[in-house]
Amino acid sequence: LMIRCKKRTPGWLFAATILVTTVVARLGQLWPPIQALGLERAAPFAVGLAVVPAAFAISFWWDRTRFGCLATAVAVFLPAALAWRGTETCRVIDIDLRPLSIGLSSGQFEILDALKTQTSPAARILVEDLDESRPGWNWTALIPRLTDRACLGGLDGAACVDLSYCGLRHGRLNDRPLGELSDDDLAEICRVYNIGWVLSRSPATTDRWKAWGRVSEIGRFDSDGPVVLLAIDRPKSFILTGSATLACADRREIVLNDVVASPDGDLLLSFHYQPGMSVSPPTVTIEDAQDPHDPTRFIRLRVNSGRGAARVVIRWDP
Repeated sequence: LMIRCKKRTPGWLFAATILVTTVVARLGQLWPPIQALGLERAAPFAVGLAVVPAAFAISFWWDRTRFGCLATAVAVFLPAALAWRGTETCRVIDIDLRPLSIGLSSGQFEILDALKTQTSPAARILVEDLDESRPGWNWTALIPRLTDRACLGGLDGAACVDLSYCGLRHGRLNDRPLGELSDDDLAEICRVYNIGWVLSRSPATTDRWKAWGRVSEIGRFDSDGPVVLLAIDRPKSFILTGSATLACADRREIVLNDVVASPDGDLLLSFHYQPGMSVSPPTVTIEDAQDPHDPTRFIRLRVNSGRGAARVVIRWDP
């Protein structure tokens, strides 16, 4: 209709966009390499794009129909009338209109208080993602902001991109079945990712960690189900080879003091490498290091002069 009305550019643009988005969404459902990106979520977006050409079609019909104004008024009034009926209408047409959660619950505040007092910045907190998305399930994404602690997981249990590999979801730790991991496997994962505490949100997860023997329960809470805070008895460090003191690690930079390289002259960090990272002083170089399981590489520092440096700063272009 747009093209016939000599509005060719928006007509072809919307047609092509809806077509491409629909194809992408369908590929996200059927093609395994694409499924990892979660592109099937593009389907609602493709449908939403149809609002603009649909509005154009309605306005075109309105201008050329005798009763267009009346019909449009009815079309606007009917949903408003249904909404006015509130919960009765929702029960009839099966719409869930429960209000969004504002703020945190008392149980969630108790968890935050325990994380502030029972943990430290010396290691990361492993947050278990729930298998089902209940209202307010992703409040755990606020934990780093509200506690000044580093976390693994807790952002989006349905994410499948490489950077979401580190986490505990669907009974799998870093994409490996938790029940099939040996105690040595757990120890190695905790060492590589410097995990010092686990926020367990399912009984099976709690039982497996406690069976390790190096884990103790330091808190139990109720937040949409039982939540248990577990402490792991292990040396805590973000330095995997060599030695250094971590002074700062935020979204702008990583600062290391008293850096001493390993006998091989390197320093392997429990941080992911990103393109565009730079390091100072110039006597230190930065490169990526492959992990046999993690699809994202780690940071390796090469000390080119002597065995150490008083201060090393890693920055990246935002």
